[in-house]
Amino acid sequence: MAAGVTSILNFAPTVLTVPDGVDVRKVDLSIELQILAFHEQRKAGEEAANQAANPTAAHRGDSAEQGPDGDVPAVMPA
Repeated sequence: MAAGVTSILNFAPTVLTVPDGVDVRKVDLSIELQILAFHEQRKAGEEAANQAANPTAAHRGDSAEQGPDGDVPAVMPA
């Protein structure tokens, strides 16, 4: 506190004891990684479902653009 520190972001798996006037925010990195992994799995599931629902677009690859109805046009505009 003598150096002017009034806020601490704590990544360590320990509880900090600080004087009054100092705010501590604990971040649990294992929980944050679990959240990121959950979102990645959900995105992968959605992509798999989209490919299963539209196999021609999946066969053409990610570069094929979809039209307004979700279908891939037979002729791509120049």
